[in-house]
Amino acid sequence: MPQPTPSVHRLATARLSVQGADPYLSRLLATITTDGRAAAGAVAEHLEFVLGTDVAVVEKDDGAWRHLGGSLPLPETSASPLLDDSVVTQVGGGPVAVLGAEAFDQPMVDTIRQACAWVALHLAADVAGSAADDAAREARVVRAVSEQMRSVDDLDQVLHSIATRTLDLLGADICGVLLRHEEELVMTACVGHTMADTACLRMARGQGVAGKVFETGRPSKIDDYLADHTISSDFMSLAAQEATRSALAVPLTLRGDLIGVLEVWRRRASVFTSQEVQRLVTLADFASIAIDKARLYDQQQVMLRDLAEARVELEHKVEVFSRTASVQEAVDRLVLGGATYAAIAAAVHDELGGVVAVYGPEGANVALRPHGARVPATYSCRSGAGAHRPEGNGWAHPIVADQEYVGSVLLLDSQVHDDVVAVAVSQVAMACALTHLQQQASSRARDEALEQSLWDLLQGPIEHRMAARSRVRRLGIDLEGPLQVVRAQIIGLASHASNTAAVDRMTHEIVRAIRTSPATPRHTLVGLRGDQLVAVVPAHDAAGIRDLIGQWGRAALAVGEGVGLSWGVSRAKTDPFALAAASDEAVTALTAALRLESETVALFDELGIVRLLLGRDSDPDMRRFLDEVTGPLLSYDREQGGALVATLRAYFDANCSPEGRGGAAVHPPQDDALPTGARATTDRPRPEPPRRPAPGGHRAADSADQRGSPHAGIGASPWGFVRRLGRDGSRTWSRARLRPWRRGGR
Repeated sequence: MPQPTPSVHRLATARLSVQGADPYLSRLLATITTDGRAAAGAVAEHLEFVLGTDVAVVEKDDGAWRHLGGSLPLPETSASPLLDDSVVTQVGGGPVAVLGAEAFDQPMVDTIRQACAWVALHLAADVAGSAADDAAREARVVRAVSEQMRSVDDLDQVLHSIATRTLDLLGADICGVLLRHEEELVMTACVGHTMADTACLRMARGQGVAGKVFETGRPSKIDDYLADHTISSDFMSLAAQEATRSALAVPLTLRGDLIGVLEVWRRRASVFTSQEVQRLVTLADFASIAIDKARLYDQQQVMLRDLAEARVELEHKVEVFSRTASVQEAVDRLVLGGATYAAIAAAVHDELGGVVAVYGPEGANVALRPHGARVPATYSCRSGAGAHRPEGNGWAHPIVADQEYVGSVLLLDSQVHDDVVAVAVSQVAMACALTHLQQQASSRARDEALEQSLWDLLQGPIEHRMAARSRVRRLGIDLEGPLQVVRAQIIGLASHASNTAAVDRMTHEIVRAIRTSPATPRHTLVGLRGDQLVAVVPAHDAAGIRDLIGQWGRAALAVGEGVGLSWGVSRAKTDPFALAAASDEAVTALTAALRLESETVALFDELGIVRLLLGRDSDPDMRRFLDEVTGPLLSYDREQGGALVATLRAYFDANCSPEGRGGAAVHPPQDDALPTGARATTDRPRPEPPRRPAPGGHRAADSADQRGSPHAGIGASPWGFVRRLGRDGSRTWSRARLRPWRRGGR
């Protein structure tokens, strides 16, 4: 624009003074522009043209003057009062002034004031428009967040959307949402960052700007992050790497509880205004609601998934229950009907298909369905706890009855669900265990009935014997024909005396071993009382009964650790009602076996006179006779220090040889050394005792064959000496022969 000369300026000034106004300026002031700064520039340009001097249009903002238009520069101290010839006008709460290098003529003052007011109005319009734009932008952001709240339920997506909208609304460079996890804030969503550590921030109370908000619960802002001393220095290095200059953080609260912090950062020098703080607080309120809704949605989804999974699991369990209930019903019906392992295996095969195999306690297969299926020849799962998978395709389960392992069950190649098979194999094992217990109880009841019948036959009155004979016949035991009674003493139980239960279990195991021994004849009764075992067996000859007892002894020793047995056997009885007498004979034979330590089996038929000596307790007449005959002799021997008994012991130790051990003769005392009663007794002539044929056609006398037999200790010596002493007629003993015995013996 061409500048007017001073003369022209003076003319223009005079013209304004005359006319009182500038028509062009008046027309300019009558227009409306869209930009306050452009309006200020137009006023400054016209005034410089009219006045012919430099002017400046300025606005006062926060105590400092801001240049809006014109060629005149601001003073160095723009915050100081303006020059006296300046024109200042106050319009709409914000001052606008025109500064000139020369004083203005009075006619121009009113016009310039009108121009300042016009510029102030446009500046106010700009502010109002900017506020309207900000409000519109804020409304758009809030509307977008609300739309997110309605349409998006994923928490991560909601948080990312909030961070993005906040970044746009406040003109920030970085925005992050930090959610509270107990006593710590964790960065959950972050946009605009350049460092990976920013997205992984974790801070406690008082750390950084967000930590300060966490601590106080109020908004906090920082105008110069690196120079500020009101916050901790925990994240200064990260702020320097991100080139952060200012920051603003507000709390996320829900129903009075702080659930997180919303924070923005700028990389340029700036100051967050109170209006911006309020915008972020408003946005944080919406964000808190969105976060709560998203969390509720996530919880709802988790609940729905849990419900769906629970439904699937419940349906599966119903199916398993239905299938296993059918199996249980089938095996229960069989168990109640007393079915066998094979019938149980067949029922389960019909229900589930596949292969069902049952194994005994020793691992042998005892039941298999279908027949001919390929299964292990032997199998045992003693160490398996409940249903488990063995090697291969299938399930196994031990059969345990009364805490005792009695076998195993295998279910292989079934096409139903594994859970059904796992339950079914347990049901089969339980059914087999119940079947075993049922059979065991039945067997035990039968054994108890037979044992009671046995004691009635041996010790009961005649009417009990008759009833017992009928009972055992109904139980399948035939007592017709010659019978023998066998009694056994279990020796060695004292070592287990501290454990009564163990002793009881061991003795019953011994009885069961004898009852189930392959050598036991079919029609045999076996019973136990205390530590004595009693059996009624079909009659055997001496060799046969010894062989049977030998096998019984081995079976007993296999289950009774550290024990032994001594046996006594009666004579054969053809009348079952004579078994009581046979029992007494077996007792006598057992007593002989116990007293003769070299023998463990004694047959009553082979005892000779020993049965008279040992049987006196059960025969009052025999006891009286023996006391009358041997009483005075035994009394005298006790008075003499037991010399006679010592002589007899030496004789017996010498295997009934008169020479004794080492060739020393064994001499009896003289007759006159005996008491009168003893001589009178021995003076009586004694009849030759009858010789009873021994088993096998031999006599039980003093034959060399019997003395040399393995059983001579019972039938021949030492009791053969007693018989010879009674038969040889020696009634007078030499005194001379007594002395050497006394000297040698004493």
